[in-house]
Amino acid sequence: MSDDLISRKALLEVIDISFIIPILKMNLRPEHEAVLKIREIIMNMPTAFDKEKVIEELKGQIELVSYNPMTAGRYIKKNRAIEIVEKGGIE
Repeated sequence: MSDDLISRKALLEVIDISFIIPILKMNLRPEHEAVLKIREIIMNMPTAFDKEKVIEELKGQIELVSYNPMTAGRYIKKNRAIEIVEKGGIE
């Protein structure tokens, strides 16, 4: 399996439009319960990427570099930034 990220919100919208709304328009049958259970599983699935935690960790890694007053600024090492993003904010 790849490390692709998908939007939980977008997936649930597709499930709702394709399955949930039509199911609610008719009588709920036992086979419909599977679709409702799948939706519940998706809602409760832990995230693989936490944008806020990644941003927080990146901010914690930024250092003030002042070797040259002409290029002073805030920097983070590229390899460290890549490690943080790959981890996705998840411990």
